[in-house]
Amino acid sequence: MQDLRTQTPIKEGYVVAGGIRTRYFEAGSGPVVILLHGSSLAIDAWATWYNTMPALSQRFRVLAPDLVGFGLSDASPDGKLVSRLERRHHVFAFIQALGVTRCGLIGHSEGGFIAAMLALEHPDLVTEVVIVSSGATAPRL
Repeated sequence: MQDLRTQTPIKEGYVVAGGIRTRYFEAGSGPVVILLHGSSLAIDAWATWYNTMPALSQRFRVLAPDLVGFGLSDASPDGKLVSRLERRHHVFAFIQALGVTRCGLIGHSEGGFIAAMLALEHPDLVTEVVIVSSGATAPRL
């Protein structure tokens, strides 16, 4: 069995999304799938999705941003933690900054909450949602 991780080029890039310099990873081509990580110490898009991106990139254009204040994306201008309810605005700005008009969303933990909120608020944008290991589907825990 071949190891797709060693054969799949994953590019790292930066884009300004809602005024926040945002790091993201990209691989593959085709319909767009955006991967949203959860929130805990030392978590980012790479740590969450590096094993998943190669497989998905065989059929999709996969984008995985570091959410505002995580990984190598900038923190909010005031330096405060952005709540998961507000992080959805950053993700929407990221999607717009890359010119994506239709996408699927896969969210892990609090990323699942963000994915669900975006699907409810932008049904013309979001084609499907997958929520992975999330009890985080309400604004408050």
